[in-house]
Amino acid sequence: MNELSLQECADSILDIMCVQNYSSSTIKYYKSVYQRFIDYCHSINLETFDEMTAIEYVNKITGKELTDLVKRDEETEKYKVLLRALRLLGDYARTGIFSSRFSKYHAPVEEHLYWNDIYNKFMNYLRYDCDYSEQTLRHKELTIRLMMNILIQQNVNSLQEVDSHVMEMIVSQFIHEAPKSITHRIGEMKQFFQYCFNNSFSKLNLVYLIPSITTPHETKIPVSWTAEETKQLLESIDRSSPSGKRDYAILLIASTLGLRAIDLANLELSDFDWERKIITVRQKKTRNTITLPLLNDIGWAVIDYIKNGRPQTDDPKLFIRLIAPYSGLGTSGSIERIFTDRMHDAGLRVKRGERCGIHSLRHTLGSLMLEKETPLPVISQILGHRSIQSTETYLRINMSGLAECPIDPEKVFDHEI
Repeated sequence: MNELSLQECADSILDIMCVQNYSSSTIKYYKSVYQRFIDYCHSINLETFDEMTAIEYVNKITGKELTDLVKRDEETEKYKVLLRALRLLGDYARTGIFSSRFSKYHAPVEEHLYWNDIYNKFMNYLRYDCDYSEQTLRHKELTIRLMMNILIQQNVNSLQEVDSHVMEMIVSQFIHEAPKSITHRIGEMKQFFQYCFNNSFSKLNLVYLIPSITTPHETKIPVSWTAEETKQLLESIDRSSPSGKRDYAILLIASTLGLRAIDLANLELSDFDWERKIITVRQKKTRNTITLPLLNDIGWAVIDYIKNGRPQTDDPKLFIRLIAPYSGLGTSGSIERIFTDRMHDAGLRVKRGERCGIHSLRHTLGSLMLEKETPLPVISQILGHRSIQSTETYLRINMSGLAECPIDPEKVFDHEI
């Protein structure tokens, strides 16, 4: 197969977007981005996609380095769609696949016989010999892909050529990340090189070349809300629109049942047993299946969303994107963004420097149950904790102001499902 030109890639992408019912404004924007980029490439006599040229182009247009654009703030937000458009163009030029999710997991390991062989063996080891969840596997895979591509790009062709300088170069690629993320990355690197040594791929144990990085770590008291704040959050949502119906149902389930973000994103229509009034949840983190009550207010909110807000789609997921392509929200990040937007709309604020996501609603529910003198093992079972130690976190929370239930289903609806 001959390499496609930039124009051929762009035309194919725009055609696919039309078929998948992307809005005319989105297609128009992508078309303008591609035309300007193609004109730039033609000015330097380039007919096919080149990643370094794309990075140079982004720097020229934005006046910023690519690493600076990773930050999420008002200054970089306006360039988000530009980066998505160019990433989609690069993916299509390389693979011929329209990756509509723009997932960071789509970036494959570059072609290299030696590293590809070790990569595949290590991933098979993780997948079949280790008891990891699919989510954990994907996190580890992302780190290994990043590391492999750096090695290939730096012309490091074997484990025998890896030295302390190479290790420092790899670590420098994620040193800007959050302390917890850096800790995970380092651990995943160590696991990979230990595997290579144990299986005689390398003569030396390269784990000892990985630089020691001390990241600040302290046990923080989880953020939680008062009963009034939780009601304020829910009551601030305008439920006359499809987005309002969907977001209300999501946040109501989170505050009443304490589901994690990824489990909310993964909820399917078939998880709801309307006759028995239960919800069956297959937890992503623990891989355990738990059964929760289908409370009246949750039931009516979900029914309202399905009948009057959910787009027509064959996707089995309950919560669906409101723009084409109509598919499930897919990731915990989508749920987190909904919570953050609704939290700000409700006028709820957290202390400066304090991070607060939808998990705070889970903490609120756990705190409430503890206030009601619910035994820790029972709280652990309801929240689906793998260990009772996770539940003991709530013992450190100040319980004042949490005497009432965030939502009393029986007071909200008089209907029966």
